[in-house]
Amino acid sequence: MKGLLFLSLMLIAPAISALELAEAERLAIESDPQLQAIDARSRASGHLAVSEAQLPDPALELGAQSVPLPSFDVRDEPMTQFQLGIEQRVPARSQREAAVQRQRAEQDALALHADARTLQVRAAVRAEWTEIVGLQSLIDLTLQRARLLARYSDALDDGVQNGRVSQQTLLEGRTRELRVQRTLTQLRVRLAERRAELEVWLPGIELPDALDPIVLSEPARIDIDSHPAVLAAGSEALVAEAGIAAARSAFDPGWSWSLGVGRRIGDVPSGAPDETLLNARLRIELPFFTGDRQSQRLAAARESHRAALSAPVDARRGLSARLDRAEQRATQFYDLARSYAEDILPRSLEAAEAARDKYRNGSIPLEDVLAAEVEVLDVRHERIEAQIEVDRARVDLAYLGGI
Repeated sequence: MKGLLFLSLMLIAPAISALELAEAERLAIESDPQLQAIDARSRASGHLAVSEAQLPDPALELGAQSVPLPSFDVRDEPMTQFQLGIEQRVPARSQREAAVQRQRAEQDALALHADARTLQVRAAVRAEWTEIVGLQSLIDLTLQRARLLARYSDALDDGVQNGRVSQQTLLEGRTRELRVQRTLTQLRVRLAERRAELEVWLPGIELPDALDPIVLSEPARIDIDSHPAVLAAGSEALVAEAGIAAARSAFDPGWSWSLGVGRRIGDVPSGAPDETLLNARLRIELPFFTGDRQSQRLAAARESHRAALSAPVDARRGLSARLDRAEQRATQFYDLARSYAEDILPRSLEAAEAARDKYRNGSIPLEDVLAAEVEVLDVRHERIEAQIEVDRARVDLAYLGGI
């Protein structure tokens, strides 16, 4: 049994270590409870659309006619009949069509909401993934900074003993070392929180120890009007339009018919009709007094439609503001990250290399070399932070571009 368990874990391990963003997105979408609920509601609307198109079930009629009072003796009165029949109600065709239209509109709206929710889930997974990758890089770099600062503090301690360094400088070095340790703790806590957030989207999936970096493609064109969130908000108008059609159909009369037989129970007089009689009836609704009923419902349906039209406007405004923020953040932090990569970091590296040369020539102490190397790591740390902001903006832009 233990051997089988070990073998199964060995088979699962490569899949866990090879988890990629695309697979994580797929798993999150497939396991999302809201998407599952939307799918179930869509299927329910499909079933109801079939049901609403059907006529009501016929009704069986049982009755008695011309029963004498107060004796209730059905044999004393020749006109007394026991009746058996069937009735079929036929609502107006427009009412049935409006009911079907409403269910179809519900299905279409749910499909648009599913598209919007799918995009939300994908964006959420990408956001957590990029945060985790960025935090991994920061933690690796902070560990290097911590080790280097420990060496720097030791070098300062030697400098104090040799009289080259003051106690104040040593204290500042030790304080900086402690601050880096605090930063490392904070980063590890943030990483654990982000991994927990990602695991919420991936129930039952064990994340690998480290996630691979990703490069998100930028959307070629961003059209807010065709964004799934805007279309989903506008889908409520489709349902409201179906409500207007249903309210209008209430002005159309329905009708019903019934057919049955009656049988005399008492003694039939000589020359009277046969004891078995046919009964037929046609009933037509007369929607004459519609002012306080059908007209009010139609007015309410139109107001609901007017209210539904405001939903996509609000969604469009929110997405437009989000697009402006994402574009500004992407541009500003991209320029900053490029400045670090092309200007600040190369100069820091040159300064560190120059310090090492001077140390080899004996012109400066070791602590000066270590200070220059610490500065290089500090610059790299700031560059990674700028790149994380760029990645956050790219996640937003991908979401706004519908990809």
